Amino acid sequence: MFVYNNQSKDIKSRSFDGYKFVIPPGVCWIWDAAGEDALKRYGAPLKVSATDKFGFLNGNGTPPLLLSDEKEWIKGGKRLAQVERFRVNYEQIPKKEQLIGIAQKRGVGREMIQEFLADPNIDRSVIAEAINNLPVPDEIRFPQIKEEVST
Repeated sequence: MFVYNNQSKDIKSRSFDGYKFVIPPGVCWIWDAAGEDALKRYGAPLKVSATDKFGFLNGNGTPPLLLSDEKEWIKGGKRLAQVERFRVNYEQIPKKEQLIGIAQKRGVGREMIQEFLADPNIDRSVIAEAINNLPVPDEIRFPQIKEEVST
């Protein structure tokens, strides 16, 4: 999905599906699911005010983020949204079972999950580290790979 950040500063999304996205000014390509979520958060319709709750100036009635297209993306320099894993802080998740559930959802391997379940001595910090060390999949970092495969 192509989106247009019409602000002069980055739009930094909160955690979406275990990832954080940074949408630079101008047109960029972003993972479709994250782009749709960002458009809901930062796109139209917005209440017109001097500054909205995200700190963006919207007195002119134009939302910070708009849908764009490939033509504008190519013309604007072929930028991608930056993406990284949302870091899990084990101190904010009190139960080991909750962390194991997050680990399963985020893609920690089955063997490691079984080890977490079987060994009561494994600390929550170890589980959080396993989650935080997972790489960002290429189809999320580079949405054009996904698009080229599906055509």
